[in-house]
Amino acid sequence: MSEKNFEAQIRREGKKAEESGHVDYLVETGKLEKKMKDEDIDIVENQEGQEVIMCPVCHSVGLHWERCLKNQENLGAEVAIQLIDIGGAVTVAENLEKFRGLDKRDALLLRHEILSRRIPGRRPDSLLDLSQKMTDFFGLDDNKPKKVRYSLEDHLESEEYKKYLSMLEVEIKLGLEQRRRNIKELIDQEKLSDRQKISLEKAQDFCETVSGRFAKEFGEILVQYSRERKEISNEMKKFLLDKKFDLPQFTVANGEKASELLRDLGFSSSGDLNDQALLLVFQLPRPLSFFWWKGGATFLGFSCCRYRR
Repeated sequence: MSEKNFEAQIRREGKKAEESGHVDYLVETGKLEKKMKDEDIDIVENQEGQEVIMCPVCHSVGLHWERCLKNQENLGAEVAIQLIDIGGAVTVAENLEKFRGLDKRDALLLRHEILSRRIPGRRPDSLLDLSQKMTDFFGLDDNKPKKVRYSLEDHLESEEYKKYLSMLEVEIKLGLEQRRRNIKELIDQEKLSDRQKISLEKAQDFCETVSGRFAKEFGEILVQYSRERKEISNEMKKFLLDKKFDLPQFTVANGEKASELLRDLGFSSSGDLNDQALLLVFQLPRPLSFFWWKGGATFLGFSCCRYRR
């Protein structure tokens, strides 16, 4: 193809593209040649032996190379907006550098991934226009980027979340008033002496008091966790309450049942337990017993128990 015919084809294709509104081509010969030289545009031969332009962006053959370059530039602007750090530590310039470090093909693929998140309005034509667009759209100060996403701090300060915390506190208070307990009694009532009955009442009062305090502290932990971290779902609260993970496990036993319980707990000296003894076993809720370190507990928390003859 002669140089004259090549220039004529460039003009025709550029005019068509300009009229269709896709891109403003530089159709003047001098500007076009300079642009092609600056962008390192390659001219190759196709299968028919004709000279064609190789797009430096998508590496395909055609006269769309300038449109690809403009799309790539605009993509950098879009990526800069998408990558703005929440705390404002990453600047637009730094994000543009991240984009420029991408492979050209990867950049085009990334473009398709963020099209659904494109900012409203027309496409930025320059970095100056991009700066103004960001100021208008995100309400940014000159050098103080505003938080773009709905952060954890915003969520914790919202009125809706404060209502959730109030409801959680009310639910915990109602649970304490219902006097939920996790006490198992293995007592042979017929063999209880008067002294044992008094000891049993004291043991029951002790279990009631400790369970109430434990549930209160556990409830405050839930509220504090929700206040500082995140919301605890209703499903999680229901699971904790149904499994009684907010309460310690107490077991009160006497006689042969007490001896059997001690053997189950791994105490071989249970044969020395007399008939008047009353055994009280305290176990942490299973989630807490996993992390019980002071008594060297097993995964069931059994090592925390003590008994007296």
